[in-house]
Amino acid sequence: MIIFVILNLGVFTSIVSYYIQYKRAIKYADFYIFKKKYKIDAFVTSFNEDPEIVKTTLISVLIAAKSNCDVFF
Repeated sequence: MIIFVILNLGVFTSIVSYYIQYKRAIKYADFYIFKKKYKIDAFVTSFNEDPEIVKTTLISVLIAAKSNCDVFF
């Protein structure tokens, strides 16, 4: 029974920690990116990788930046 309580406490603290980090990241993104209309530079380096993986990574960067950056293939 005590192990169950400890595991639940661990899950609860993980969720709370994730939520706090999420809120901080949103405040940072709102202030530095979305309100001031800055552009994001994202560099994806690849050496001898499958081009499809690199393309997927660049599309993920574009989605994460909410179309606030330019991506060149």
